[in-house]
Amino acid sequence: GSDELKVLSPQMGGFYRAASREDEPFVIEGQIIDVNHSLCLLESMKVFTELSLADYKSPEGEALYPDDVKYKVTRVIAEDQNTVNQGDLLFVMQPVDA
Repeated sequence: GSDELKVLSPQMGGFYRAASREDEPFVIEGQIIDVNHSLCLLESMKVFTELSLADYKSPEGEALYPDDVKYKVTRVIAEDQNTVNQGDLLFVMQPVDA
């Protein structure tokens, strides 16, 4: 639908759905999360960064994802442990009415 939100990669790097092979993925399809919930790890130059919706800001520095809204993970697009480029589609989200 039109309320789908595309979550793009902020940088080039390795995309990891879990902290390690033994760990559960940070998010799975159908899960309801808030903006501070970790979505994945992005690895660049051996530095791992957790990515959450709260990390996304407009050029003016305003939050793109309001923190009073919950979000449903409708699709996980990026493949685990693959390299993603800046601007690649990682996830599709949908706002959930509280």
